[in-house]
Amino acid sequence: MGLTSRLVVALPETLWVPLTGGVYWTKRPDRQALQEWTDRWGPVPADGRCAAPPESLEERARHAVHTITTGDVVRAVLHRADGE
Repeated sequence: MGLTSRLVVALPETLWVPLTGGVYWTKRPDRQALQEWTDRWGPVPADGRCAAPPESLEERARHAVHTITTGDVVRAVLHRADGE
């Protein structure tokens, strides 16, 4: 079951700074590659149709699977704490 409302997480700076910095710098190359892909081909519509050739879509998928956000990390912690 997915979350249906907002959750505010207040972390001390000693935890928040390394978390956000680690996510930013570790995943920066993949985020940059996705941005360059979007600049070239445009965003992928919700229906999945796009003007990009199949091999370019595969490239996007490779970068997308490696891209995480701070929210992804927080959700993973919540799921783990919940026993999922």
